[in-house]
Amino acid sequence: MEVSNIYRWSGITGVVAGALNLIVELLPDRLGLPLDLFVNILGLGVLTAVYLRQRAASGVTGWIAYVTQFFGMTVVIGFLFVQAFVLHSLDEAQRAAVLNGPAGIVTLIGLATMTVGAVLFGIASLRAGVFPRWAALLLMLGFVIVPVGAAVSPMLNMAGEVLLSAGLMGLGYALFSNAREAV
Repeated sequence: MEVSNIYRWSGITGVVAGALNLIVELLPDRLGLPLDLFVNILGLGVLTAVYLRQRAASGVTGWIAYVTQFFGMTVVIGFLFVQAFVLHSLDEAQRAAVLNGPAGIVTLIGLATMTVGAVLFGIASLRAGVFPRWAALLLMLGFVIVPVGAAVSPMLNMAGEVLLSAGLMGLGYALFSNAREAV
């Protein structure tokens, strides 16, 4: 497969993942949690394509940011799997025991790592100037607001998801539309 086609398909994936991320928020947990897991897995592919597209311009900072965000996202994806397919089958006391133990600590570390990585990656993307600044900024803000909103307010969480989705769709569209120039 040609590099331009990889960027093009990654761009389509980014637009679809951004749209699905909005749909997740409207679905009940039984349907939304597995779809959220799928969206985050797609997000890893888009993150990789965005990094590869701007790797020369983003330098070492971009690589560190990519690795940090990728690692955090993989930990969070593990938690999303548990949340979608394990926790709902446990009673309240068992859920509390799981979330108050090592799984909860690792999840918080994963969220913090992902958030720090997203901020670093956003900064690296803004400095690289390969993608639209607004898309990189929205994605970065979304990744910061979502975990804060999850702890503070459902409305703030939803606003973060909308920003994150818009940024993801913007980066995806840029990947798709500039695929030939990238080669």
